[in-house]
Amino acid sequence: MEKKTTFQKKHSIVKRVLSFVLVFAMILTMGAFSQMGQIVAKAADTVKLYFELPEGTNAGDWAVNVWNKDDVTVTGGSDVRIGGTWGNQNKPSLLTDNGKEGWGYVSVSGKVSGLQFVKWVKDSDDTTTNPTVYGDCWNVEISKQELTEAYYAPSKKIWYKESEKTNEIKEPEIQNVFILAGASGLAGSNWNHTDKNNQLKQEESNPNQYSITYKGIAKGVYEYKILQDPENKGWSLPWGPDNNNRKVELEQKSDVTFTIDITDQEKGVTVDIVKVQESEPSVDTATITMHFQKPDAWNSVYAYIKEGGAWSAISGYSYAGVWPGAEVERDEKNEGWYSFSITKGSDEFHCIFSDNGAKKADTINSTISKSNIEIWQYVDEDTYMATDTAPADWVDSTSNPPINPNAGSSIKSPVVNADRTITVKLDATGKYAGSEKVLLMGTLNGTDWSTGLAMALDSNEGVYTVTTPVQNPGIYGYKFTVDGNWITDPMNESTIDGNSKVVVPGIASVSMQAKTGEATALPTTLKQYDAAGNVTEVKPVYSVDDKYAADVTIADGKITVKEGTALTEVSVDATIGSETATVTVAVVGEIYTYNVYFHGKTEHMSTEAADLWAWEDGGANLGPIDFTSLETLEDGNQWLKATVTTAATKIGLITRSKGGWDWQTVNHFYTNKDKAEEVNLYIVENDNKTYTTIPEIRESRKRNVVVEYTRDKADYEGWNIYSWNTGMGSGTEIYGDVTNGVAYMSVPVED
Repeated sequence: MEKKTTFQKKHSIVKRVLSFVLVFAMILTMGAFSQMGQIVAKAADTVKLYFELPEGTNAGDWAVNVWNKDDVTVTGGSDVRIGGTWGNQNKPSLLTDNGKEGWGYVSVSGKVSGLQFVKWVKDSDDTTTNPTVYGDCWNVEISKQELTEAYYAPSKKIWYKESEKTNEIKEPEIQNVFILAGASGLAGSNWNHTDKNNQLKQEESNPNQYSITYKGIAKGVYEYKILQDPENKGWSLPWGPDNNNRKVELEQKSDVTFTIDITDQEKGVTVDIVKVQESEPSVDTATITMHFQKPDAWNSVYAYIKEGGAWSAISGYSYAGVWPGAEVERDEKNEGWYSFSITKGSDEFHCIFSDNGAKKADTINSTISKSNIEIWQYVDEDTYMATDTAPADWVDSTSNPPINPNAGSSIKSPVVNADRTITVKLDATGKYAGSEKVLLMGTLNGTDWSTGLAMALDSNEGVYTVTTPVQNPGIYGYKFTVDGNWITDPMNESTIDGNSKVVVPGIASVSMQAKTGEATALPTTLKQYDAAGNVTEVKPVYSVDDKYAADVTIADGKITVKEGTALTEVSVDATIGSETATVTVAVVGEIYTYNVYFHGKTEHMSTEAADLWAWEDGGANLGPIDFTSLETLEDGNQWLKATVTTAATKIGLITRSKGGWDWQTVNHFYTNKDKAEEVNLYIVENDNKTYTTIPEIRESRKRNVVVEYTRDKADYEGWNIYSWNTGMGSGTEIYGDVTNGVAYMSVPVED
């Protein structure tokens, strides 16, 4: 299901970028821990850290895990693999010091910010799954006193200066220094517990109170912690009754003040929010009017228009989103000018004027910041200029959208038939006449995005057409490919995720699995779609045919299938008023629960922004699954959680924009080889690994990959590169500059 970068003659989109960068891969490492106190040792300092071996263990039984491993050198024994919640990490084992019986050690140099000693036990695959951990055991005084040796006694949780354990290395007294660590949108730095810019100031009027104010914070929900003396104690002294993150929700751009009182036994935080008047109010829709002064050499003016970062078709005007777009009418009051107006949503707007594709002007990109936008484009000494200021002699006028070439056509597409099949048609008499291979591609049952359904030529009607198999009620996206060129349906102005959109009204049937002998909950609600695509959650009444009476019972919204039954599938009738749907229940011997946690970009981290697409690897789709909660895990990061229940031991997962494919992760796979009843899985955006323990999160990087593309005849007009899974959205269309017969395309990527 994973898509690859391909070249296609789809749309011409100018991105005049000439950046050449070196591309390299980033490897994510993992850690089942949270940051602790920070060492301030010089990078060249080396200290031997000894660990008193518990009875019955040897130095080789223990490994060491050090924070800030990229800035630290650890010299120890051979690496051992730590599994379980650690994700099969390699950690150095302890060495034996012949002069110090009962102790193991490693040598450490660099900037350590935390330390753990871990006991490992080999499983059949040489991996420990249940490590014993002595954590939170770093003492910052080891570095402050520039010690060359330190001895940790796990039974007492104390560091000493010598193996005789006579001189304790005392930790420093806790200071009343408080720092707020949180998301970068609030704190500026991302969860940096040593950022002095986020230090709370002591109030002059009340020395027991400490506060900090952040100005002009954007609307959103932000998590944070206030830490006491983090220079010495790291993350181990959060202000509050527990170690959970706190949360502040801003309904609009605001100034926010956080105040604590050190005499408060409950360690509460007072949050004062002052709303800031936005300089430009946000808009849901905008009227965009474009004016273009036609060069003398041009015969016509066409407008190619798109929206959003992925250059998607604009709903209502998708006919102008296939190169070279649609023809623009002459401005009725301004000689030599051509004008059009459209109304669209708040996504950014893109426009390219051309002479029916033969010649084209520079791309105009506009951010929608107000309800009315008007732009004039003209040529000044062979340079295309764009401005939002009208020419001095401009006469106000009205204008229409670009001309829809399909207006008045008798062709209807798509048509949702009474049996819930769908018929689509494409005009075979115009620009697509004589096409050899026309395919329907998309999410509809019976098709996909790779092979599609072949559309046959109907000579009598003059169309290419195909009728799909029966569809489940829902919302679907589709496109045509005409001899390899991707287009939206010219007769369908409704779009979703840049594709043509079709709605099959009704109550959606669903599939599920039930284990024999156990009561399994049926869906509390089902989705009901109206013709416009509006979705309502409706509560059904469940029943089964009498033929199942001996083996199946339904009570209290649950289905129970008798053990030893010969049934492999049960059809459950779901009735809502006069409508019915079917819940198809696969009868299985075992059910596995997969708790899927997702961490991604801030704008993707809500239950309303993302859902999970799951399938049996090599089998049936498990459908979209909602994330039900946003949780802060032990690593201090927020994770969305979804639960997948299935009899499959091999599953595939994609996190995506909720209900669509505006953005998506790469395909993730997991094989439950041990057939564990419940498994926790962790997915990180822009990381193709599927983790079984919480991985270490690193900030993403934005770069560019420069692609050279050569065509034998140098006919680059209308050709572009379309890329998936770059971290910049579900798809990115780019057209490059042509130099010496070669097209150079700079593809943005993020990992």
